[in-house]
Amino acid sequence: MATKHFRSYLEGNKIYVRSDCKALEWMRTAKDVTDRLARWAMKLSAYQIEEIKYRPGKLNANPDSLSRNTLPDDIVNQHEVSTIEIAVNLWQNTNILKDIKEEQQVDPKLKQIIFFLETKTTTDSKDKRNPHILVNGLLYKIKNSNIHYNQRIIGEKHLLVIPKTMQNKVLGWAHDHPTAGHGGQQKTLFRLTTRVYWESMKKDVFNYIYACQQFKYNNAPTASPIQLHAVNEPWHTIGMDIMGPFPTTARQKRFLLVIVDYFTRWIELFPLNSITSIDITNILTNEIFSKYGLPKHIVSDNGPQFI
Repeated sequence: MATKHFRSYLEGNKIYVRSDCKALEWMRTAKDVTDRLARWAMKLSAYQIEEIKYRPGKLNANPDSLSRNTLPDDIVNQHEVSTIEIAVNLWQNTNILKDIKEEQQVDPKLKQIIFFLETKTTTDSKDKRNPHILVNGLLYKIKNSNIHYNQRIIGEKHLLVIPKTMQNKVLGWAHDHPTAGHGGQQKTLFRLTTRVYWESMKKDVFNYIYACQQFKYNNAPTASPIQLHAVNEPWHTIGMDIMGPFPTTARQKRFLLVIVDYFTRWIELFPLNSITSIDITNILTNEIFSKYGLPKHIVSDNGPQFI
C-alpha cells in the first residue's frame, strides 16, 4: 500500500483522501467488514484520516497520470519482441532466429518488404498499408487484433514472419517436439498464431496434422473390449458395499453392510455401529463364509474397510 511507502510523511499529520475506489469510502463507515477489507481497515487505523471521499476516475486525473506513467515506445516494443525471441528459441533449445533472419533476406516476397522498411523515411508503426516492423534485422508483423481472453490480449503484438523455407521446420517443432506432445489442430494452431505468422498457416497446420500417423494412433481407442463375467453357481461371486451413516438406532447402529450374491440375487444386511476392517472381516467370516462357503470373487469399491 501507498501508506507503507509514504509512512514517514503521513504519520502525525491530518490526511484527506480522494480516491476512485468506492469501497474505500464505504469501509470507513462499515461496521462489519471481513477478509481483505478488515485488513485494510486495520492498517489505515494507524493514521489520522480525517475524511475519505469518492471521486470518479474522470475527475481524478492528477493522481491517475502519475500512476500511469507511460514508457517510450521503443522500450515497450523491445521488451515485447524479446519475449517472442525467447519463446521461438525454446522450441529447439538452439538459436533458430539466425536461420530465420537469413532465410527472410533471400525470400522473394519478404526481402521486398525488408528493403521497403530499411529505406522508409518515417517510422510509423501504425501504418495499416504495411503492418510490418524490423527489429534487429528480423521482420515482424504487427498484430492488430482486439481479441481478449480473461481481460488479456491473446498472444504477442508482434508476430515473427516465417519464410517459406522454414515453415515446415517451425510447424514440426510446434507439433512433433516432445514438449508439444503431438497436440491437435486447434492447440497447434493456437501455439503458432500467438508467436509467429505466415499466410497459409491455418491450411498448413490442418494438412500437417491430418497426415501425422502418430496423431491418428493417439486418437485410436485404447480400452480393451468389455468381457463377460460368468457366474455359474450360488455364492460364486458376491458384491458388498456400505450404506450410511443413518440416524442412530437404540442399539447405536448407524451403518449397513450390504452383501449380494450375483447368482441368486440374495441380499444379506448387517447393521453396524462402526465400519472398520475388523468389523467387516468378522461379519464375512462368521456370517457369510461359515454359512455359504468361500466365494471365488468378491466385488467392492476398494474402500479402506475392504482392503
